[in-house]
Amino acid sequence: MNIVGSKIYKKEKDIKSFYDKNGWVAIKNQITKKEIKKIQDDLNSFYKRHTGKKCNEAMIYLDKKDKKKLYYLNTISKQIISFKDIFCKFSKIIKILNNNYKDPVLEINTGNLIGLPKDNRLVLNWHQEGSALKNYDDMISVHYPLFFKSSVFNGTMSSLEKTHKLGALKCRYKKRGYNSYSDLIPNEINEIKSKADEIYYELNIGDVLYFHKDLIHKSNFNNSNNCRSVGIGRFTQSFGKGDPTERYLSSSFI
Repeated sequence: MNIVGSKIYKKEKDIKSFYDKNGWVAIKNQITKKEIKKIQDDLNSFYKRHTGKKCNEAMIYLDKKDKKKLYYLNTISKQIISFKDIFCKFSKIIKILNNNYKDPVLEINTGNLIGLPKDNRLVLNWHQEGSALKNYDDMISVHYPLFFKSSVFNGTMSSLEKTHKLGALKCRYKKRGYNSYSDLIPNEINEIKSKADEIYYELNIGDVLYFHKDLIHKSNFNNSNNCRSVGIGRFTQSFGKGDPTERYLSSSFI
């Protein structure tokens, strides 16, 4: 099992070089404790207002009692402003990764990805972000833990090493069930898995993972008793090419 962590980079060229080679880069302590606490407080306050329970407890409760309400609240919570407050940090790194310091960075979508405890319902299968959002040439995704460290035990994201170099792949749409995410699985996934090592990302709160739109990745089973909630975002500098109304298929889970 290959487990990788985050790192502090002193030079921009090192960030760019690592990303180009591997299709991802994890930056240590990029988000401050104060910034993370603001997001945590806002999420807890939001869910408590609507359910009487804080975020983690509310998600677990609603998954058992009212999946439609969980989906609705998760969708609305993406608009919490404290998520947006940290975008300037993402923007700086995205410009480095794209080697484009001139054009502005645009938000495609953001939110809070739910990793339910001991539940396969919302575990994402192997996929590429670019398979669902096809019109963004330079789309980069971000991924950062919100309440708990992301580890193998609680189902952290994993990827197939350097598969971003394969480019955009043909895939098949699969809906596992009425109450599950939709999957867009590369057609040749079994052959690709036999040739590429799987990497698991161990991320502490404050760490941020950036990854290429063509990197094949998935989430994993959460063995803990808590939701593995992570902040996610997809950003681009290829404005004018993408459709801002385009909807990410896996966002539907009711």
